Amino acid sequence: MDSSLLTTKFYFPPVRPALVPRPHLVKLLQAGLSNALTLVSAPAGSGKTTLLSEWRSGPGSERPVAWVSLDAADNDPHRFFQCLAAALDTLQPIIAQEIQPYLQTSGNLNIEAILTQLVNTLGGLSLDFALILDDYHVIETAAIHETLTFLLNHLPAHMHIVILTRSDPPLPLARLRAGGQLVEIRTDDLRFTIDEATVFLNEVMGLCLTLVQVSSLEQRTEGWIAGLQLAALSMQGRGDVDGFITAFSGSHRYIVDYLGEEVLNHQPEEVRNFLLRTSILDRLTGPLCDALTCQMDGQAMLDRLAQSNLFLIPLDDERCWYRFHHLFAELLRNHLHRECQPEELDQLHQQAAVWFEGNSYLFEALNHAMAGRDYGRAARLIGSQFVAIASSHQLPDFIHWVEGIPESVIATHPRFAIFKSYVMGSQGKTETVKHYIQLAEASLDNLIHSGQISIQDPEYASILAEIRSNQVGVAVFEGDFQTALSAAQEALALAPVDATFVRCHTLLNLAFTYNQMGQFSDAIEASNLALPLAKTVRHLGSISDAFGELSKTLKTLGRLHRAWNLLQEALYYGENQKYSRLSHWAPVYYDAADILYQWNQIEEAEKLIRKGIEVSHQGGRSFYEISGLIQSARIHIARKELNEAIKILDRCATEEQKTGILYHHDELSYYQAFINASLGDPAKAEAWISSHETAISDKLGYGQSAIAFARLHLLISIGKITDAMQALQPILTLSQSQGCLGWQIQALILQAVAQQRKSDLKDSLSSLEEALLLAEPEGYVRIFLEEGQPIQQLLKTLSARLIDQNLVNYSQRLLAAFAAEPTPAPAEKRPQPSPLSRRELELLALIAAGKSNKEIASQLYISIGTVKRHTVNIFTKLDVRNRTEAVARAREMGLL
Repeated sequence: MDSSLLTTKFYFPPVRPALVPRPHLVKLLQAGLSNALTLVSAPAGSGKTTLLSEWRSGPGSERPVAWVSLDAADNDPHRFFQCLAAALDTLQPIIAQEIQPYLQTSGNLNIEAILTQLVNTLGGLSLDFALILDDYHVIETAAIHETLTFLLNHLPAHMHIVILTRSDPPLPLARLRAGGQLVEIRTDDLRFTIDEATVFLNEVMGLCLTLVQVSSLEQRTEGWIAGLQLAALSMQGRGDVDGFITAFSGSHRYIVDYLGEEVLNHQPEEVRNFLLRTSILDRLTGPLCDALTCQMDGQAMLDRLAQSNLFLIPLDDERCWYRFHHLFAELLRNHLHRECQPEELDQLHQQAAVWFEGNSYLFEALNHAMAGRDYGRAARLIGSQFVAIASSHQLPDFIHWVEGIPESVIATHPRFAIFKSYVMGSQGKTETVKHYIQLAEASLDNLIHSGQISIQDPEYASILAEIRSNQVGVAVFEGDFQTALSAAQEALALAPVDATFVRCHTLLNLAFTYNQMGQFSDAIEASNLALPLAKTVRHLGSISDAFGELSKTLKTLGRLHRAWNLLQEALYYGENQKYSRLSHWAPVYYDAADILYQWNQIEEAEKLIRKGIEVSHQGGRSFYEISGLIQSARIHIARKELNEAIKILDRCATEEQKTGILYHHDELSYYQAFINASLGDPAKAEAWISSHETAISDKLGYGQSAIAFARLHLLISIGKITDAMQALQPILTLSQSQGCLGWQIQALILQAVAQQRKSDLKDSLSSLEEALLLAEPEGYVRIFLEEGQPIQQLLKTLSARLIDQNLVNYSQRLLAAFAAEPTPAPAEKRPQPSPLSRRELELLALIAAGKSNKEIASQLYISIGTVKRHTVNIFTKLDVRNRTEAVARAREMGLL
């Protein structure tokens, strides 16, 4: 069972000692268990749970039961499935074991996959059992309702579901009813009859009412059990019973308000205080109550209240944990809010947070810390568990907590701003990351100036190290490599020795920086330092990133076999650590698939890509899923299946627009432009080229090279050979000087194609031979095949002239691979996205929304001058004169 869940959620409520027997309802409930669903739907206080307890103590005692008491926190699908797994685990542990891997994800769940596995597992059980979901009315999440519908549609014959709820759930009740698969116990069924009310009021509650008095009270309460109980409590010790009954009237809501006053006012002061102060809790136990009341009699008070039938429901057999009847709890909380100052209410929540933290209930501790506005404690609690949370299925909880923090609080708590930057980063919102990092630094400065922290404090160095670590990635994104290096060095100098995660995160950002700068030996060193640290802290994203950065650098240097061995180690490590089914592991699959692709092992590469897409989708990580889909499109292009590639790329574009994450936009739009060019539409390729100018400096970085080679491919594909030759030379020179064998091979192949197009056969064959010489030891294949017929023809000519036997054999292998290439399938021409950059697309959407330059600058955290510059670029590229024309033109092109 997940240790973050209270075990009392799964205890079947014990039968009350003094109970009004209801054999006809027990019989109806027992009969319902031969059907798929039994629905017990009635208002609060109608005796739903009590009826189930009576059934359990009688004919239901022989039937295995999985019980879940739901609460509002269970609206999160992750937590709901955790509860479901924990409850079913009480029947047979294999159930939780089978679905647990699907729950260990940091993003949205693949509910269909979980349910398929769950139904298959449950179908293999031999026992006839019931799953009982109590208080289902608290569930409002559509995905959970869909989960129950799926279960009901595929329910094994030996499984039955019982739902206890205050309102009908959005399930296919009409269909189940028509099919004879639904038994319903409703308000009218649960209302006490005169006989039952007489037994309850006189025997259970100890009153001496006449039949007329009982009948009158039963009519006024309409047999509502909670109303009768409240009335009985109010009548105890009264002389004028008839007067009370006569005055007793109104709807349920007013009855509760009125009798709540009567009940509370008739309680001793210490009981009343106890009830009010503990009403903030969803579940009560003696020591926890002591913490809130500052007394030492919490358990004795709970026992006293339970014996007095004061709306206290035991949650375990030992009667250590209780909860208030929901309606009574709401009543108490309303009184508490009216009678307490906000500061007093905050203090109660803070005391609860302290107790829950001390007893290792992180979820409850955080909820109460947030409710009590104890943001310092909340920040520390999240910080202490950040690595574990960010690597697990609890990430949605983390995001929920952080997103619930007011901006004014974030501005005064640097750690909250740092956490918010992590959340934004996980969603690909780099500009927003920058905003919160700046906010964190400003907040830390305010703490210094106000004297709340000193620069000599270890906490100061720790916070500043985290800020600088995050600044590295932001600076790289903006192309400011020197700032990135400076921030990384400062982060490593500041980070305490035991701040393993911060050091790891900084080194990974540093490796990324060096790769973008073209300093590949430094990138390898930083990645090698980060990998063992990532394994130490068991932060899944960091482990994946460390393997990824290292393999990316090795591939750039043309060391395919070393990169493959490293990724084989990663794949084995992932299987051994049970990471292989988690969304963070998707990039490992993609990196390994890329090498197989280069070796032309297309089918094996596709299998790994599918695995990556599957775990990305399962974890709701659209950022990773788009990466895999683009690789999948590349596979279809290799197979000449352009129609399929177009469909996949269109799907990526739709997802990109929906999420607003434009990280893959350049790569995505390149492949779309490339397909268009291959179909005879050079205009889109020309637009892409013009919007992706590259200035080659003294070093070629990873991101810069990707754009540079994409431009080269497009220039050659649309026949701009002279431009391609001019752009090629500095790239080839830098590839050679930097020892980037992979880039050098690619540049030589493109040069051979360009020279052939210039009718320079001698130089063309020389370039190709040099490429073969460099590529043969690492077994490159696809890099040649991608250039198609021009390289095939050159290779045939060159093969007859080669002397080196290794190159002869290699050229023959390549020619055989060319011969096995599929015939292109007919493809439809499709409109391509605009040549606008990612930032220009963001700005265009805000223009279409009617935002002013000032509003756009504020939302994107850029200057008004930058907004104006981008706007001019947009007008130029779309060939329009004003905002109105820009929006109209964008809509024509399908950009909005």
